[in-house]
Amino acid sequence: MRGRLLLIKKSAVDTVRMVLQDWRLSVKEHLLNTWRYSYKSSWKAVFVGVAAVFCLSSPAGAKEWIILGTRALGMGGAGVAVADDATAPHWNPAALARRAGLDVEMPVGVNVAAEGGIIKTADEIYDAVTEEGSNGYTLEEALDELAKPNTDYASEIDAIDAKRGALGDILATLNKVPELEREGQGALADAYGGLLIRYRNFGFSVAGLGYGAVDPYVNLNVASGWNLVEGLTDATAQFLQLYGVDDLATDVGSNAGRTPSGANQGLADSVQSILTDAGMLADDAEAAAQELVWQAEQAELDLSDPTIQTIIQNIA
Repeated sequence: MRGRLLLIKKSAVDTVRMVLQDWRLSVKEHLLNTWRYSYKSSWKAVFVGVAAVFCLSSPAGAKEWIILGTRALGMGGAGVAVADDATAPHWNPAALARRAGLDVEMPVGVNVAAEGGIIKTADEIYDAVTEEGSNGYTLEEALDELAKPNTDYASEIDAIDAKRGALGDILATLNKVPELEREGQGALADAYGGLLIRYRNFGFSVAGLGYGAVDPYVNLNVASGWNLVEGLTDATAQFLQLYGVDDLATDVGSNAGRTPSGANQGLADSVQSILTDAGMLADDAEAAAQELVWQAEQAELDLSDPTIQTIIQNIA
């Protein structure tokens, strides 16, 4: 009897031990599988997140902020605090929670801004071109005067006086040209349009934006002085008509008592070199160059300005 009890006791202990062992293995396997799943899921989440960032992100950069919507435009761009309509996705997406209902907007606009005093400069140049200069010539009238053959005048003195006055008024307008070359002036423009929809706490927006800029540029390569006297191709003949004289070497420049100042003699030398290369005789080129620089001084041009120097050289 006692042996049977011991056998039953041993069998019960073995059974409990097996159950505990199976339970321990089951728990261990469950925890291991759970950790493996969690580990794999975490890496999957990280991978998907990184992939989404690279796939959906766009290059970063500074851009002009557009004032979208008539309400914000009327408030000088203060749209963040008041945007509870369809423009909320643009100004402040959190504002979508403020209002219920449906709102649809289709904003379209164009903004233009003049920078650096370009309008003032343009007005001054327009006035200089259209109004009479100190010698009584508009730009068009001065060019017409220079185009007249010397034989159209009653005397050489009349031709010299008329040509000098016309050339002086043309040269005086050149003082405004460097203003167009000044940095930081021009015009900026942007145009935008889109479709904005807000329904309750959801917003949908599609907007297009374009930028443009105008930078004034003076093409000095086409500012050739040959255009002051049309119809002539010979350099000597052009300057004879430009100054209204019969002989350059004796009637203009230092031989006529019109010598540029020492500060501008270098500019006169560079003009002389250009005229010599164009086929002028050395004496004629020297006299024509001195006369041109001297007349530029009388017109009170800033001959130290590189732009003015280039234009004077281009006249040659």
